[in-house]
Amino acid sequence: MNEETHFQKLIQLPSEDHEAYLAKLNDSDLVARLRDLLSAHLQRESLLWSTANESTSIANTPTDSGTIGPYKLREQIPEASTKSG
Repeated sequence: MNEETHFQKLIQLPSEDHEAYLAKLNDSDLVARLRDLLSAHLQRESLLWSTANESTSIANTPTDSGTIGPYKLREQIPEASTKSG
């Protein structure tokens, strides 16, 4: 199995199983590269989630001045009822 195949298997595992998977490999250089790849992958994923959540919460929150992002609120629209019939 090559490095890419091991990495794909590794990222599909729950994080608590990563070390057990790596311990089964007999190539210390491969394990070091996979740890580096996994670390970079998890940091990127964490950054994407935190940025997306931050952007969503900031963009959808009205300010005291009555704006959401670049838009100024002219009037409050009542929320629709979810009752049917």
